[in-house]
Amino acid sequence: MEQEYTAMLQRVAGSNCNIISQQRGEEELSTDDKINRLKQILHDKPETFLFRFGQYLKQKDLNYFQRFKDNAIIDHHLRQINENLNQSKMKIKIRNRRYECLQQLIADGNYFDDEEMRKRCPYLYEQYIGQYLTADEKNQIALRYSSTSLSSYLHYLLDESQTKALLEHRRKREEEITEEEEEDDDDDDDDDQAHNTDDQKKQEPAKASDEEKMKSRQEFLNIMKIRFLNGEDGEFDYSQVDHNVEYDSLKVRAQDEEDDYFDDEHSETCSDYQKDDDENIIDYEDESFVTDAK
Repeated sequence: MEQEYTAMLQRVAGSNCNIISQQRGEEELSTDDKINRLKQILHDKPETFLFRFGQYLKQKDLNYFQRFKDNAIIDHHLRQINENLNQSKMKIKIRNRRYECLQQLIADGNYFDDEEMRKRCPYLYEQYIGQYLTADEKNQIALRYSSTSLSSYLHYLLDESQTKALLEHRRKREEEITEEEEEDDDDDDDDDQAHNTDDQKKQEPAKASDEEKMKSRQEFLNIMKIRFLNGEDGEFDYSQVDHNVEYDSLKVRAQDEEDDYFDDEHSETCSDYQKDDDENIIDYEDESFVTDAK
């Protein structure tokens, strides 16, 4: 038990957790100092230790806290930690929290704005929205960037240039593949003429009705929502969401509290904590999440 106790403290001390509040520039605590601080917290307030450092514990660490099984607060924290250690349940919880965060970002109106999505995924933006913009519409976007700051404008021009180069590279590659598959020596002249006509068309925005543009934009928005849920937005700090109980929806939170109540009535240890995962899975295909333009 002593060896497991020491290993637990060393693991927490070696993590990136904040053990004490320190001023900027203040010398960081040594590992031994961190372990001593953790020992003090664990001895004086084990419930505080679990609340602050529970996410760094392993299943075997929970055995140490069975001596406090009559403490309701500690038992509650042990249930939460035990649940988080269950990977399948944690995946569902993370997915639900990201979904709740996604709803808040949509309501905020900035993160899923066309321009913000273009910054995160310029190639997809060009496929679903950019190719349908007229020259005047593109000039208006450029003017908005030029009116904010020079750096923003330069970033916009760089993104545009890189996206165009990528699109051109893919278009040429697709043409090469098509030529290889449909090569016909007798129709070489006709093919050259057709390619020249295609190149002229590439200079003009793709033709689409307003309804088609709206549908294409909605498809792009749905793709970006799925990317967010899958953790594919590289610059977004998912750690601030995945382990944050503030993003547990009221529906799921109420179900958890009800389960905790009945578990307290029928069980004594955190190892008995069980519930049906399916009850707490949010339906990501509800109307508020994916809406097809009609």
